[in-house]
Amino acid sequence: MSLLYLKIMHKKNFKVGYTFGSFDMFNVAHLNILRQAKEQCEHLIVGVNTDELDQNQNSKSNIIPFEDRIAIVDSCRYVDEVVAQTSMNEKEVWETFHFNALFKSSVSKGCDIPNEIQQLFKTVVIEHTIVDLPIEKNSKNRKNKTVVGYTTGVYDMFHIGHLNIIKKAKELCDYLIVGVSTDELVQHDKNKTPIVSFNERCAIIAGCQYVDMVVPQINKDKFAAWQSFQFDKMFVGSDWQGTDTWKRFEEQFAPLGVDIVYLPHTDGISSTILRKRI
Repeated sequence: MSLLYLKIMHKKNFKVGYTFGSFDMFNVAHLNILRQAKEQCEHLIVGVNTDELDQNQNSKSNIIPFEDRIAIVDSCRYVDEVVAQTSMNEKEVWETFHFNALFKSSVSKGCDIPNEIQQLFKTVVIEHTIVDLPIEKNSKNRKNKTVVGYTTGVYDMFHIGHLNIIKKAKELCDYLIVGVSTDELVQHDKNKTPIVSFNERCAIIAGCQYVDMVVPQINKDKFAAWQSFQFDKMFVGSDWQGTDTWKRFEEQFAPLGVDIVYLPHTDGISSTILRKRI
């Protein structure tokens, strides 16, 4: 048993933990809060602010709809339960979920905790720091996995379209490898720099419960990727079906017995659309 594991187990002194937030434009700071909270409790409940609550609190609308924010937080491997946060009153929230610890970011707005329930849970402040997560630490053992899947993307400003592809891909394989395009590849391929850095994009994808391994995509050579990872299925959005590029991939991989699976594209959302919203 590793020293790191012992330290983490020692920290798990709360049975039920609770944290909440808007989780709009899910980013590595959100991931950091969820990861550290989970390290200190057995069961982590996350409240996602409704659009109405955020509108009343901040007098502005979220960029990402409530249903999408719920789905993205629910996909995080550190989260055990997701609920709608409809009130900023800690007493009302505690009376519903009876948590032992309330985890709050060091940059969150202060909220008064009623004196009569202060003794019932502990407020734990988590530093709002960005932590780079090494890619290799987020890979699972591939042994005895019969169907290996592979998909790639930029995953800039992680959104529901990205999640839908990854989730569906995982349903169709035992072990899912996700290639994240490097900043250099995106600059070369699309002549633009991602808003979210490569390390942060990798950390967010590695934090997704449907992903077994994250690898850098340094070029678009899918055959070289197959030589490295020996996948059985390659997944891509249906918007690529019928294009010259993917027709060539179909011809290239057919003799190898690799299936190319086109997954439904989520309309109305893309990183380009989000760039225009922010």
